[in-house]
Amino acid sequence: MAADQGNFGFNQVMNEFYNFKPDKDDSEGRAMKRNFQANMVQSGFDQSLAKGMAKTQSGIAQRNMTHAADLEQRNTASNMQQEFNYGMQSMAGQFELQDKFADNQNERDIGMVAATGEQQRLLNKSKGRQDRLTTIAQGKQNKQLANIKGSYGNQQANIAAGASKYSAKQSADASKYSSKKSAEASKYGADATKEASMYQSDTSTKNITETGEQQRKTMGYQDNLDSQKANRQSARSRSMARAF
Repeated sequence: MAADQGNFGFNQVMNEFYNFKPDKDDSEGRAMKRNFQANMVQSGFDQSLAKGMAKTQSGIAQRNMTHAADLEQRNTASNMQQEFNYGMQSMAGQFELQDKFADNQNERDIGMVAATGEQQRLLNKSKGRQDRLTTIAQGKQNKQLANIKGSYGNQQANIAAGASKYSAKQSADASKYSSKKSAEASKYGADATKEASMYQSDTSTKNITETGEQQRKTMGYQDNLDSQKANRQSARSRSMARAF
């Protein structure tokens, strides 16, 4: 089976061109074949140069990319190292500041607790002193009040005793005075009766007049006694009211 010659018969054309041998006087044929030969040599040379150049350029490009990758890796690693160092320094600084702040806060808290305890101690001491003073003052006031109550009670008792004594004296005086006046009246009445008997021989009009006069005098003495007694009772009541 013959090989496929392609759509343009390239193999046939190439065989005919290679097998073409121009005559001595066919300068155009020789020029064309030499031109083809020169073109073929130029193309092979160019291809060889291009191939070597492509290989060289590929190597250079690979080395450049490797170098660029190495530089990028180095830069990335350096940046990462610097960022890591910066981060560690920042965290160390923050930790130091936080630790210092915590120490300062602890000292402030201790000072605050101490100040609060001292203030509370002073407050308790002052409160205890004030309570003692209040208790002493209250005791003095209670004692004074008790003395006042006792004095007032004694005064009331003395007033009551004096009033009772005064009332008893007034009653005794009134009774004595009443007895005396009653005795005097009785004696005077007896004398008058005796005198009236002695002068019984007088006229009836004179006896009646004398008897009526003596009776009026007797009633006047009794009214006088009652009035004096009432006045003494009223005076005693007013005196007792003023005493209270």
